[in-house]
Amino acid sequence: MEINERIEKIDQFLRDTFSKVIDREIISSRMIYHELIKYGIDDRYKRVDFSKEVFPSLVDKNNQRNRKYGKNNEGYVDYEHFSGNFCVFCNDNLLKDGDPVKLYVAWEPEYVDNYVNSIIDFMVKNNMSYYLKVAKIVRNDMVTIRIGDITDAYKVIDFINNNLQRGHIKTNPFCMTKGIVGLAVDNYNSYNARVEKLIGSYYEYKISLGETDVGYDDFVEFVSHFHYTKNNESDENVKDNPVFLNEIKNLIYKALTTNDIKEFENHYYNVFKNRKKKRQNYNVFGNMKNQSQEARVDTNADNLSIETLVLFVKTTIEKHGRDFAVYGLADYLNCGMTRGLSRITDSNGVKSRDLLNNIDRNQIVNALKNKYGTNDVYRLAINMVDEIINQNIKSSSDKKDNKLSVFSTVAKDTYQKYGYEHTIIAISNFLNNGYIDNFTRKSADGKISRDLLKEVDYNNIKRSLMEMHLTNNLINLAKYFMDNYVVEGVKPKTK
Repeated sequence: MEINERIEKIDQFLRDTFSKVIDREIISSRMIYHELIKYGIDDRYKRVDFSKEVFPSLVDKNNQRNRKYGKNNEGYVDYEHFSGNFCVFCNDNLLKDGDPVKLYVAWEPEYVDNYVNSIIDFMVKNNMSYYLKVAKIVRNDMVTIRIGDITDAYKVIDFINNNLQRGHIKTNPFCMTKGIVGLAVDNYNSYNARVEKLIGSYYEYKISLGETDVGYDDFVEFVSHFHYTKNNESDENVKDNPVFLNEIKNLIYKALTTNDIKEFENHYYNVFKNRKKKRQNYNVFGNMKNQSQEARVDTNADNLSIETLVLFVKTTIEKHGRDFAVYGLADYLNCGMTRGLSRITDSNGVKSRDLLNNIDRNQIVNALKNKYGTNDVYRLAINMVDEIINQNIKSSSDKKDNKLSVFSTVAKDTYQKYGYEHTIIAISNFLNNGYIDNFTRKSADGKISRDLLKEVDYNNIKRSLMEMHLTNNLINLAKYFMDNYVVEGVKPKTK
């Protein structure tokens, strides 16, 4: 995709999605992400689930391939009983959490079976390590391939571009491309999710200024000055380390302004060098390696996946006891089965396990394997359940209410001075990474305000709100908190 075409498409995407934000009067990360992965998809494919037609064939072929090439002890297939969002084919599980090049490619559904089979055959025959995912619906990143070596990645890209062009679907314009293949380096993160968060932050910035005109040039300027900084202990977590997040941001900036494969190569080698050095000091859950191995399940990191799972395990322990929770968690870790975990009642009185469908189970399993030093899923479940019990994750109501009260006080001061929308942004930013600068420095009577939050753990606040209002959407949590703990009895600033 030529740079002028990319600029035009990015500009139109920003204007279209911002228009939807204005119409809905809320910045929805789900909406922005959905628009991003569905960009360029023909309407006839937007709601097509082809997993039952494609996955069984791919699973059978991959199992045969593993037997043929003697990969039985290394390779595996994880299709989550066709209930998950992806089917995984892998011969090196470490690539899920290492420093791979990530390739994105998409085709019309009728081509997926044969093309994915051809790609895996090519990688196996060339002795490449890979971790490949196929989405069950049509999206512009429907086939995601992690490859540990950039030279091997280029071989796969050339194979795809030379042999598998027919029926291809373009990647979104926020991603660097080589032919029909998109490229990224993002480790634990999702590249598209980080693009979505940058776009969401840009929209929040424009709304805070009272501006409604968005576009390519303005967005590029915003991204060029955007910088992740240390918040609390976030730099002790691999996924949320500001160093790593800024690396992804820099790649996004390069994708916005150029599509030069040499730029990608330079970025890859710099990232590989920097990450290898940085990661030597941290384990998977963000605890220093020289600390006790009895690391906490709660890591004070912005990891909604593990926090979400902990909510369900904790509820299962409370309702049915330890043994029941172990069996239920083991089933979930093994194959994604959720029936053994207790449903949680949300603020509307609806009992549900739907939130488990939105988290990355494979990432959790791999992290637990690294943490506890075993591949035995049942043993992983025992360790995690016992750790939750020993930590007494269910904190006392007095402590929870006190922290919420402090948070409420600061939010009320901000609401009085700046109004509802500004405070929603301030709350969601705090829940995201502990950022407090959007809150007012002083209340109307001159007393200090936001400095009170320096003694409040934003993850504990977020977890408390998640228990009361079952969602991991930060904007929705912020609105829930505003409506129930801030607005009532407080007079906001009027224009």
